[in-house]
Amino acid sequence: MDKDQYRILWKEGATAWNEWRKKNPKMRTDLTGADLSGKYLAGVNLSGADLDGANFGGAILHFADLHGASLQKANLSGASLIAADLRKANLKEAVLRRADIGSADLRDADLSNAILSETDLTFAKLEGAIGIGEIKLDHLITERTDYREGLLELVKRSSQLTESIKHHIVQIESLILLAILFQILLSLQQTIQNALGLGISFLIPFTMLAITPIFVRVRNPESRLRSILTFGMSGAGFGGLLGSGIAGALHGSVAGPVGALIGAGAGLVVGGIAGPIIDGVNKKVLTQGEAREYLLKMRSKYPALRLEEILAATESPPRLHDCLIHMFSIDGIIKCTKDDVIKWLESECWK
Repeated sequence: MDKDQYRILWKEGATAWNEWRKKNPKMRTDLTGADLSGKYLAGVNLSGADLDGANFGGAILHFADLHGASLQKANLSGASLIAADLRKANLKEAVLRRADIGSADLRDADLSNAILSETDLTFAKLEGAIGIGEIKLDHLITERTDYREGLLELVKRSSQLTESIKHHIVQIESLILLAILFQILLSLQQTIQNALGLGISFLIPFTMLAITPIFVRVRNPESRLRSILTFGMSGAGFGGLLGSGIAGALHGSVAGPVGALIGAGAGLVVGGIAGPIIDGVNKKVLTQGEAREYLLKMRSKYPALRLEEILAATESPPRLHDCLIHMFSIDGIIKCTKDDVIKWLESECWK
């Protein structure tokens, strides 16, 4: 075992380790017999590493890259290797008792004489894996597969229902906001007209309309109707003020109200069209998890795309990195646009 390599991985964690490997691509990774039990190593790059006899008991290895690694006689009891890349890994005589390897990629891996008692292989890819035929299926957690599929379908439908309810609530919010503002505008207009007798009191409603986006705080979930209403009203306000000013300057104060109405109509149309563009609802938006899932699926097209690059590119706040996807937060949810994900993927800056 290389003690310097062990120190980096044990003390500094997966992120520092991945950076070290990137700077030392030709150096052989020797962690034979290393004790990494209970460590959080999600996304760690241990592809091609010599890990024979290593102890990963209870370790978190979600999305870990163990492609081609040698894990002969390694202890992975209770470890979580969800969505890990174990293609062509040598797992001969490895102990995987109570390990969770759900959704992991074990294609062409060697599991000869491996101990998989109570191991969760739900949704794992096992095409071409050696030794699978020797495993007694009654020792595996296979009965949970149907349960998980049903649960996933239930969660999916529940999520769709929740999103539908939230969508309708947003529409109601928009309509209530419109009604309240309309009532406030009418009240203010009459009050100021009576108290001050100002001939320009008709501009007050347009001023209130212009600042409508200030009052609309909800941005999650995205709503095209809300964007059209919000920026349409704001556009009408600004258009009314601008139209009144131009008409007044050209034809006197008498023409102000007429100019305001014309400007408001034009502003309403322009604002309604521009609203969804300003809010970005015309773009397909992905959550951080959805973006990572999409990129994982695209590895079939881009086999050189590594898991640590996906994790690093979608981090928020980002690490010091030149190749990033622009991530942003809406109501505490980290998101990005699908266009940005595709551009990042096609740029191949991650190579």
